[in-house]
Order: sequence, then C-alpha cells, then structure tokens
Amino acid sequence: MSPQTEIPDLVCPPGTDLLQVLWCPFHHEDDSGTEVYWRRAADVEQALFEPPEPPLVVDEEFVPYPCVLNPERITEFPPSHLIPENLAARIREWERERHMDYDDDLSIPPGWKVGGWEPVWTFGDPIPLCCEQCGADVEPLLMLEGGDSTHSWRAVEDNAELGEVPGPESHPGVRIGRDYTLQIYCCSRDRTHPRVTAMR
Repeated sequence: MSPQTEIPDLVCPPGTDLLQVLWCPFHHEDDSGTEVYWRRAADVEQALFEPPEPPLVVDEEFVPYPCVLNPERITEFPPSHLIPENLAARIREWERERHMDYDDDLSIPPGWKVGGWEPVWTFGDPIPLCCEQCGADVEPLLMLEGGDSTHSWRAVEDNAELGEVPGPESHPGVRIGRDYTLQIYCCSRDRTHPRVTAMR
C-alpha cells in the first residue's frame, strides 16, 4: 500500500513511501507469521495484479481473500483501560443507562486498520510492550482482526442502508489464531526497528 495515495496519515521512515506486509499461510504459536517492510514505490519495477498462490496451505482460512482497499478516515476514542478513572466511572454509568458497550460500540472499531489506539486486551491483563532493539515505547501500526465483524461499526461501502450486501470481497476473511486480533506495533523512535506483535 502506498501511504501517499491510499493511507495519507501513515508515517513512513525517511526515504520510504510504501509499506509491504507479508503473510504466512500457516499457524504460528509464538509469532504472527507476518513480516513488515518499508520500501520506495519507485523501486517497484512491476506490480503483480494477481499475487501468486502459496504452494502449500495448512488451512484456506489462513489465506486472505482478494479485496479492494477502500480506506476510510474515522475518529476513535481511547479504550477504557487508558482513560482516567473519574472519566471511566462516568462512562460506565452512561453504558448502564444506554445499554451500550463503550469499548465495542464507540471506542475501537473492528476490522483492519492503520494507526489509532490499541484494542482492549480480550484475555488477560495488558502486557507492557517496548521496542526489543532500543527499549523505546511502541505505537500501533496495523490491527488485523480475524473472522467477520458484527459490531456497530461499518464501513460506508458496506452499509446495508445503501442497499449493499457485503460479500467476501468486503473483508479479507482471514482466521488469525483462534479468531483473535493481531496488533502490529512499530518503534516510536525508529520505524525501521523490528516490529512487535501482540495477539488479543
């Protein structure tokens, strides 16, 4: 994906303008099976419009559906575990009155995204993450949600009110672990440092 055209808010390391994410179609216990590369679009001599099929796949759900990139800018709010306690208490009261869930319905949108806030940890307590190379804080780069989303968030092009029914092409359809969410982080000091991943 070329941030200058498709993802204007994505900050690239100096001298790069292209983010390439490689995906392995196998189950990985301790790692996400992803690799992230920063490149220059001018160095790409020939783009592949039909990516080659992997020679071996353990499960077809590990292979993304071909889909169209339709980025949509949205405003998301910090998850409840990052909000000061006095404000979090007011939000909990608001949730009881409105029968809504702040984290699921208003805070972190589901699906695949660039940047934003980190999602709520769905199992266990949050784990402090830092750059393994320099020890600096990390910031969210990509969020990849496995399975189909049934939350209140919905992209404009998938909006049923417009008479459109989302098909397989509207979602990558990838199973991540046991339908987890994969978060890919980058170093806040140097985005070329090795990425950090977390499963939620």
